[in-house]
Amino acid sequence: MRDRLDTLERLSDSDLPINAKSIDAYEPDHAVLEARELRRQTFLENLFSVMTQEAAEVASKDTRERFDTLIEELATEN
Repeated sequence: MRDRLDTLERLSDSDLPINAKSIDAYEPDHAVLEARELRRQTFLENLFSVMTQEAAEVASKDTRERFDTLIEELATEN
C-alpha cells in the first residue's frame, strides 16, 4: 500500500496523469527501489524490536515467577 502511495506521489510531482493505468505502468528506478526497501527494512526493524522487547519482558516475568515458586517450594520443604 505504501509503495502504491509513493507511486501516486511521484506521478503527482512529475505532472504525469494519475489514473489506474499510469499507476500500474509506473516503473520505479533503482533509487526509488532502494528508498522503498530502506523504508521497509526500517519498518520491520521497528516492528521486530518492539516484539523482541515484549517477548523479553514476558520471558523475564515468567522466569521471576518460576524462581519465586521454586523458592517458596524450597522454603516449605525445610
